[in-house]
Amino acid sequence: MWFERNRDLVGLAVSFLGGVLVSAFWINRSTGELWTVVSAIGTVAAALAAVWIAIDQRLKDRRAREKRAVLLGAGLYGRIADLVHVSAKVNTFGTQLELNRKYEGWVSDLNDLAQEIDASSNISHEDVASLVDLPDNGAFRLAEALGAIHRLKVVLERAKWQIDIAGEDAPNDQMLAAILEPFAQRAWVGLTRVQQIIDSARPPDEPMPLL
Repeated sequence: MWFERNRDLVGLAVSFLGGVLVSAFWINRSTGELWTVVSAIGTVAAALAAVWIAIDQRLKDRRAREKRAVLLGAGLYGRIADLVHVSAKVNTFGTQLELNRKYEGWVSDLNDLAQEIDASSNISHEDVASLVDLPDNGAFRLAEALGAIHRLKVVLERAKWQIDIAGEDAPNDQMLAAILEPFAQRAWVGLTRVQQIIDSARPPDEPMPLL
């Protein structure tokens, strides 16, 4: 953008014009001596320039932090994609369980999902904290989605434990499905939104890795 390339020039122009306008207003109420006018213009322009520089520096710092968060997010993109995939599978599993009750092979599917979600849950609290400057509350959305993933892990592990202790009839399939589906959907929605945030913030000529 033109403004981005000429920000400093615009700041100086605004500062100078501001000094002129304020001084012109003051001249109408004073003797109008030349040196007084020049001094007033310089003082006001310097003050406005200082304010502009401070604001501009804050904007630059914020953009730098956001770029760093996007870069770190790109490094987590593959792991986020894995969690998107497994949360979708858990949701499908819950739907099948709800519609078909305890269908043939459901225990094997449950065990596979428990192992897959455990293997994919490798995003740490430090990873989430490093993304705090992502736009649109990206880090918060990721933290919330990871909380849902953790809940899925707990539910699946508990179901496995019930099966190991009391057999396949132990878990209540309807209750299990009712717990799995909303948490899987919440995780999928949150993780997908984080992917979109990273995609929208990255440079357009740099494709995001899928693996």
